[in-house]
Amino acid sequence: AHGERIAVSLLREGLAAYAPCNHEIEHVAFAWHAKAAHEADYAGRRCACSQRLRLLLPPGADAAAATGFGSKLRATLRKLTLEPSVLVWANRYLSLRPPPPHVAVLLDRTQQPPGYVALPLSEELSEDVSEDVSEDGDGARRSPAPLQPHEGGAGVQVIYPCGHAGAEEHFILQTLLGACSPTRHCLFPLVQALAAGDLALIKAVVVPGAVFVLQRGQFSFAYRVAAAAGVPTSALILVHISDGNIYRAAMASSTAHYPRWRAAFRQYWVADAPLAELPASAAAPGDHPGRDFAPTLQDAADGGHVSWIPIGMNPQWVRLSPYLASRAIPLLPASARRLPLTFLGSTDKSDRLQRIGEVNAVLATLDAILPEPLRVFHRRGSVACYGEGCADERYVNETLESRLCLQLPGSSVESNRLYEQLEGGCVPTIVEEWGPGEAAVGTTPTYGAAATADVRAAFAPLTLVTGTPPPFITVPRVSDLPTALAPLLASHDALDALQARVVEWWGRAKRHYADAMESAVCPPNK
Repeated sequence: AHGERIAVSLLREGLAAYAPCNHEIEHVAFAWHAKAAHEADYAGRRCACSQRLRLLLPPGADAAAATGFGSKLRATLRKLTLEPSVLVWANRYLSLRPPPPHVAVLLDRTQQPPGYVALPLSEELSEDVSEDVSEDGDGARRSPAPLQPHEGGAGVQVIYPCGHAGAEEHFILQTLLGACSPTRHCLFPLVQALAAGDLALIKAVVVPGAVFVLQRGQFSFAYRVAAAAGVPTSALILVHISDGNIYRAAMASSTAHYPRWRAAFRQYWVADAPLAELPASAAAPGDHPGRDFAPTLQDAADGGHVSWIPIGMNPQWVRLSPYLASRAIPLLPASARRLPLTFLGSTDKSDRLQRIGEVNAVLATLDAILPEPLRVFHRRGSVACYGEGCADERYVNETLESRLCLQLPGSSVESNRLYEQLEGGCVPTIVEEWGPGEAAVGTTPTYGAAATADVRAAFAPLTLVTGTPPPFITVPRVSDLPTALAPLLASHDALDALQARVVEWWGRAKRHYADAMESAVCPPNK
């Protein structure tokens, strides 16, 4: 149950089958569904995900018999449309070694149905292929040697989990790393090449100074690929994505990785779990903690092991960005915009309709002093639109017509929508007592002190842009909104001045975070 994708390999001991559990290979934000179902089905019983299930030929069968059986079976498996790379991996191991007890499986989400590739987990997964010299004898961290330009003066190589994180791709590659002349490579073909024993592609792509953009479940594959290329992670850069509020309790297993890399960046900043909540061993099975283990996210940052980057904008907004910057698409003054206060996200989750209702209730106290009632403009239901295929013209137009944009958390405090609306010249409006939580990822919306801690932690890194908090409208409680909004509603000049500060701040913020990444990533001649 919940192991629908079966990785098959042909080995000297026969046919070995492995059932990877869906929660190991689904998108990290939604894997909890499969994990909960798995735990319910196997309550009180042991089920090791991706463990070898059975051998269909008896151990000791001679190689000729195994090979003959394998050739017939391969034809059958092709009719079943199993992933060819699994068969390539199988052929490599045929008659060479016994089947490993476990495998790791990576999906290729760029094709339908998804392809997959399996790597054995029985071998040592250390990411280092030479002595790690990132520390002095006393344990202090040393500055790594300067990066050298890639051959021919080319830009930086970026290994990306294609199909797993479409929303971030253009923002990372173009907005943050554009000056480094990045070349994107998908992770799956590199793992596929490793499984097939073809190291030429890996060595051409994974060079000192290359960048790995990874979700937490892809770390072990990156370590194997880097080791195959002969490049230690102390010469590579990590960009850790998708590790939002839903992983707060497991944050230590993420921070354990960061010291291994030349530089590490991560999306999402969350209030650290109290030490009492951390597991006795913070590294999960298959993780590879560094020697400078940092028990909390803040410790990792204080030690210089990780820096934060915003999750940024979806591709359609990155494409619009130069037109907005040149004013080929005009940014109207806030006072000239049609929609006074909007929420432009999905309203079918995270108590958002309830929260919009509370905003409307407190704004009703201003009805007597306003020419017309002020209420939150919103759409009902799901309006989710992510990744390369998203082209929501209505959302773009409504953003450009909005004066104030209410920010309501989903699974995490931060959202792409915040940065897209900054790009569109809309003033963010934040209520700190409303925290993240979403049924689709197994969490419940938070309120009160816990919510305030999460909201403040999420936006704390934004103070690095100027040394002060960004010029958003931020109130501790929803009941404080009328007092905060009344002066802006009464004065077009005050509203337009605030919008101008927000637009100027967002321009500085993009430069700030791009400079931080470029200084760590770009070859010296860029």
